[in-house]
Amino acid sequence: CAQIVGVPLILVDWGNFRGYGNEAEPRLKKLLKLTDRLNRVVIYFDDFDKSFAGFDDGGLGQRLAGTLLTWMQERTSDAIVIASVNRMEWLPPELTRAGRFDYIYKVDLPNHGERNTIFNLHLARFDERFKNGGDPYTHESRKEVIKRTQRCVGSEIQTIVERA
Repeated sequence: CAQIVGVPLILVDWGNFRGYGNEAEPRLKKLLKLTDRLNRVVIYFDDFDKSFAGFDDGGLGQRLAGTLLTWMQERTSDAIVIASVNRMEWLPPELTRAGRFDYIYKVDLPNHGERNTIFNLHLARFDERFKNGGDPYTHESRKEVIKRTQRCVGSEIQTIVERA
């Protein structure tokens, strides 16, 4: 996204913020100030839900959320804020309330055809026969692989191909 738009990307592993303990809040504030200074930037909070997973952290998760919410409400930069979550129910309601994020999208597991396409994309990196639509596997063997990966996300399919 950032590369397409031609702006810097700040990648934040939100799940690790809890590990900073007392340093978490100052680090977040410093990061948000940097974001404002850069102005046109994409800031991506990966695993955004993990810091709110119900751990007893002395209120750290709530304080981090409060700091972020205040910044999102008052920021002066043209930053694009993106967050990925696996479990929306872990997020405090104040983070998911209308107006916090401009859009909320659900990306589900890939269907049969999408898994097949993902396999082909990654297989083509290792085997020329898969480029331009080629497939050395039988229809039945391909069908079996697609069936066995029914609950896999794209990155898991990529790992399967890379380890094969």
